[in-house]
Amino acid sequence: MAITIKSYQVMIVPATTWYDLWAAPVGPPAKAAIVKSIRMVNTDTQARTVRLRVLQSGGASAMIAPVDMSLTANAGSIYLDDKEITLGSGDKIQGYASYANKISCVLSGVERDV
Repeated sequence: MAITIKSYQVMIVPATTWYDLWAAPVGPPAKAAIVKSIRMVNTDTQARTVRLRVLQSGGASAMIAPVDMSLTANAGSIYLDDKEITLGSGDKIQGYASYANKISCVLSGVERDV
């Protein structure tokens, strides 16, 4: 059973639509994931809002951060979540930003074969 350390650096590209930040592969081989940390910062000159959720492969979703969380301008604040989140094969962590290409995210964790 292979275990792989992963780090994804992404911008939430589209505005006002859900965007995949991490998706546990469906395979082959299918993988489960443990997301160890999520960091987000606003690179814009004005405050922006963001949402984070887990979307299960069956379609159910759950918010994992405050809805419309405000991040101050010019990287003046950072959102850091260092609580583990488990993802089954096909599950995703998604982000939703109030403005395109201004919220920078880093997600770190591990994936393993199921």
